[in-house]
Amino acid sequence: MIDHTEAFGATWNEGSIKALATRDEIYMNCVNFDHVPPSMDSFEPSLISLEALTPDKIASIIDGVPREWRFPLGDAAVLSEFLATRQSMVRSILTKHVSARGDHDATQ
Repeated sequence: MIDHTEAFGATWNEGSIKALATRDEIYMNCVNFDHVPPSMDSFEPSLISLEALTPDKIASIIDGVPREWRFPLGDAAVLSEFLATRQSMVRSILTKHVSARGDHDATQ
Protein backbone atom coordinates (compact mmCIF):
# COMPACT_ATOMS: atom_id res chain seq x y z
CA MET A 1 0.00 0.00 0.00
CA ILE A 2 3.03 2.20 0.34
CA ASP A 3 4.99 3.10 -2.76
CA HIS A 4 8.49 2.38 -1.50
CA THR A 5 9.82 5.44 -3.28
CA GLU A 6 8.25 7.21 -0.32
CA ALA A 7 9.58 4.82 2.32
CA PHE A 8 13.32 5.35 2.47
CA GLY A 9 14.79 8.77 3.11
CA ALA A 10 11.40 10.43 3.06
CA THR A 11 10.30 12.83 5.74
CA TRP A 12 6.67 12.21 6.47
CA ASN A 13 4.31 14.56 8.18
CA GLU A 14 0.57 14.97 8.20
CA GLY A 15 0.55 17.20 5.12
CA SER A 16 2.82 15.02 2.99
CA ILE A 17 0.98 11.82 3.93
CA LYS A 18 -2.39 13.34 3.02
CA ALA A 19 -0.99 14.66 -0.27
CA LEU A 20 0.24 11.18 -1.26
CA ALA A 21 -2.89 9.27 -0.25
CA THR A 22 -4.73 9.45 -3.56
CA ARG A 23 -1.78 9.41 -5.95
CA ASP A 24 -2.23 6.60 -8.43
CA GLU A 25 1.15 6.67 -10.15
CA ILE A 26 3.96 4.19 -9.65
CA TYR A 27 7.46 5.34 -10.47
CA MET A 28 8.21 2.77 -13.14
CA ASN A 29 11.97 3.01 -12.68
CA CYS A 30 11.41 1.69 -9.15
CA VAL A 31 9.24 -1.27 -10.12
CA ASN A 32 10.42 -4.20 -12.22
CA PHE A 33 7.51 -5.64 -14.18
CA ASP A 34 9.74 -7.86 -16.36
CA HIS A 35 8.58 -11.06 -14.67
CA VAL A 36 4.99 -10.01 -14.04
CA PRO A 37 2.47 -11.70 -16.32
CA PRO A 38 0.15 -9.28 -18.15
CA SER A 39 -2.75 -10.67 -16.10
CA MET A 40 -4.02 -9.83 -12.66
CA ASP A 41 -4.54 -13.52 -11.79
CA SER A 42 -1.19 -13.89 -10.04
CA PHE A 43 -2.02 -10.95 -7.77
CA GLU A 44 -5.49 -12.12 -6.77
CA PRO A 45 -4.60 -14.04 -3.57
CA SER A 46 -2.58 -11.10 -2.24
CA LEU A 47 -5.21 -8.57 -3.24
CA ILE A 48 -7.92 -10.56 -1.47
CA SER A 49 -5.81 -10.66 1.71
CA LEU A 50 -5.00 -6.97 1.49
CA GLU A 51 -8.62 -5.99 0.90
CA ALA A 52 -9.68 -8.08 3.90
CA LEU A 53 -7.57 -6.03 6.35
CA THR A 54 -9.79 -4.25 8.85
CA PRO A 55 -9.06 -0.77 10.23
CA ASP A 56 -8.30 -2.44 13.58
CA LYS A 57 -5.73 -4.73 11.94
CA ILE A 58 -4.10 -1.77 10.18
CA ALA A 59 -3.92 0.08 13.53
CA SER A 60 -2.41 -3.04 15.11
CA ILE A 61 0.27 -3.17 12.41
CA ILE A 62 1.10 0.50 12.99
CA ASP A 63 1.25 -0.14 16.75
CA GLY A 64 3.72 -2.95 16.03
CA VAL A 65 6.30 -0.61 14.49
CA PRO A 66 9.42 -0.76 16.69
CA ARG A 67 9.66 2.15 19.13
CA GLU A 68 12.96 3.35 17.67
CA TRP A 69 11.27 3.80 14.29
CA ARG A 70 8.29 5.64 15.73
CA PHE A 71 6.77 8.79 14.35
CA PRO A 72 4.86 11.41 16.32
CA LEU A 73 1.69 9.93 17.82
CA GLY A 74 -0.57 12.27 15.83
CA ASP A 75 0.96 10.96 12.61
CA ALA A 76 -0.11 7.40 13.52
CA ALA A 77 -3.77 8.31 12.99
CA VAL A 78 -2.94 10.06 9.72
CA LEU A 79 -0.87 7.06 8.59
CA SER A 80 -3.76 4.73 9.44
CA GLU A 81 -6.11 6.88 7.36
CA PHE A 82 -3.53 6.95 4.54
CA LEU A 83 -3.23 3.16 4.55
CA ALA A 84 -7.01 2.71 4.52
CA THR A 85 -7.25 5.03 1.51
CA ARG A 86 -4.40 3.25 -0.28
CA GLN A 87 -5.87 -0.15 0.58
CA SER A 88 -8.96 0.68 -1.43
CA MET A 89 -6.83 1.81 -4.40
CA VAL A 90 -4.24 -0.97 -4.73
CA ARG A 91 -6.27 -3.13 -7.11
CA SER A 92 -7.06 -0.26 -9.49
CA ILE A 93 -3.49 1.10 -9.41
CA LEU A 94 -2.03 -2.32 -10.10
CA THR A 95 -4.57 -3.04 -12.84
CA LYS A 96 -3.76 0.27 -14.51
CA HIS A 97 -0.03 -0.36 -14.53
CA VAL A 98 -0.15 -4.05 -15.46
CA SER A 99 -2.50 -3.19 -18.34
CA ALA A 100 -0.25 -0.35 -19.47
CA ARG A 101 2.73 -2.71 -19.39
CA GLY A 102 0.83 -5.26 -21.48
CA ASP A 103 -0.06 -2.54 -23.99
CA HIS A 104 3.59 -1.47 -24.14
CA ASP A 105 4.80 -5.07 -24.63
CA ALA A 106 2.26 -5.64 -27.43
CA THR A 107 3.64 -2.70 -29.41
CA GLN A 108 7.23 -3.92 -29.29
